[in-house]
Amino acid sequence: MKTAFDTRPLRKTDVREKNEKLVLYLVREKGPISQSEVVQETGLKPPTIMRIFNNLHAQKLIQLDESVAAGHDRPGRKAVRYNVNPNAFYAVGIDFYARLVSVVVEGFSGNVVGKTVVDLPDNMQANAVLFEVKKAVWKTLSETGIQQDKIVGIGIGSPGVVDTSSGTVVFYSRIEGMQDFPIKNEIEETFGVPTIVHNNCSVIAQSEYRYGPFQGVGSLIVLLVRGGLGGAFVQNGRAFVNQTRTAFELGHMSVDFRSAPCGENGERGCLERWITESALLQAAHVSSHEELDEALVRRDERVLESLEEPCQALSEAVLTLSNILNPEAFVVVARSAALAEHLARKIELRHDRGRYTSRGLHIRFHGRVFDPLLACRGAIDLVMDRFFAAEIPVPRAPVQDTEVPT
Repeated sequence: MKTAFDTRPLRKTDVREKNEKLVLYLVREKGPISQSEVVQETGLKPPTIMRIFNNLHAQKLIQLDESVAAGHDRPGRKAVRYNVNPNAFYAVGIDFYARLVSVVVEGFSGNVVGKTVVDLPDNMQANAVLFEVKKAVWKTLSETGIQQDKIVGIGIGSPGVVDTSSGTVVFYSRIEGMQDFPIKNEIEETFGVPTIVHNNCSVIAQSEYRYGPFQGVGSLIVLLVRGGLGGAFVQNGRAFVNQTRTAFELGHMSVDFRSAPCGENGERGCLERWITESALLQAAHVSSHEELDEALVRRDERVLESLEEPCQALSEAVLTLSNILNPEAFVVVARSAALAEHLARKIELRHDRGRYTSRGLHIRFHGRVFDPLLACRGAIDLVMDRFFAAEIPVPRAPVQDTEVPT
């Protein structure tokens, strides 16, 4: 009988590393924190916690909380608490698609130390885009003065269908040559650090789940309106993946089989005929998302009327998704804040008139402006999740033979 968990026994070294990562996670998330508080949180024995704290301190991963150190002249014994060392190591997050590359570097405590955003010219091929991604990373590291051996890993939010196991972009139609494209291997060979690749909408969705207005909901669907229409379903904090590939390629959901084909050889009536950034700008007869944003804010009747058909197409698709999955929330993300909110309100109105399984459920709808920093933060979370699961090692610093105060 097959089981749903790994049946291989853990070695002592495996248990030790997982316990160290657990303690380090608690210090990072709940610090400043004392050894006794970690004992209460984990149930591990005090000698074990003392040994782990000694190891983490020797590796310069944790440090004495400065506010405690500053208060040592006060009478009475003070609880010794620790924070992580924000400069212990760094992680890189990348978000890109056909028109934009964003790179963020964070310290171990989650502090942003550098960022770069690069606009891409039209019609770039896959190798040229990859070169721009690498250049943006090099530029950010150079400006911050961070050495490669201090990087624990690189997380990438990529457009298109992604094989998360191999780190390959299976297919993305808007960048020529981005088919079976081994982006993980390319980045690892260049920078020499572990690299995790996921679909960019899935990465943004996980960021919305962790940091957005619906933190902690059981399930949500994110719709990303940029070069195409991306989608992601997050349940209990994890984006849905099937057969190691990212799913929810909503842009090619057919909503009108009588309509024209999508591209030269595509299916008829794909949703991306109506819902992409360029398609919406064309429908509204404006030249930029900033201009569209302004028109929607002032409630330009001509623009509102021109968007009715695209809104109807998207609303029908979302109603179908709602009837299938019954998520607790839908989040529409676009570079125009007003567009994201407009689409969310139109979807909500259509949903309220629905007559199927989702009727009567409390489903919330929200529009969010695309935030490159948040997208890259989600990509960094790919790295940190693997790190705390003991799947990525600590970049090794010289070990000090010291004990920490208790």
